[in-house]
Amino acid sequence: MKNIVDLLRSKKPERGFDFKLSDMVGKVEYVFADEDIEVKKGDVHYVKIKPFTIPPEWLAVPCSYIQNPLGKVVGVGEKFAKPAALKRHAAYAIFTAFEEGKIQIGEIMGAVVMLYTHIES
Repeated sequence: MKNIVDLLRSKKPERGFDFKLSDMVGKVEYVFADEDIEVKKGDVHYVKIKPFTIPPEWLAVPCSYIQNPLGKVVGVGEKFAKPAALKRHAAYAIFTAFEEGKIQIGEIMGAVVMLYTHIES
């Protein structure tokens, strides 16, 4: 377990990447901690993250494959939810801990898959 944490800390990605799936356009946005936090197995934590923008009509879906060895990001957002039709700023993550440990500022916590969705009335 410690070796995996050390590996992720030493070889963390710098930024996300874009992708296209058939006609679907999307991108992966990595979620980085913006505060030091101790997590306890089984607890859900509200963690300050390095902010990023969620453009209007885009959805941020937690990625099942990119996660921290201590737990998983299950959602991102602002203190107050806004409709998908508006620009949003992800500043916090909801993090579920699988193990006890410390997450440091700048450490990758997980990722979200950003998907463009045309809103129809």
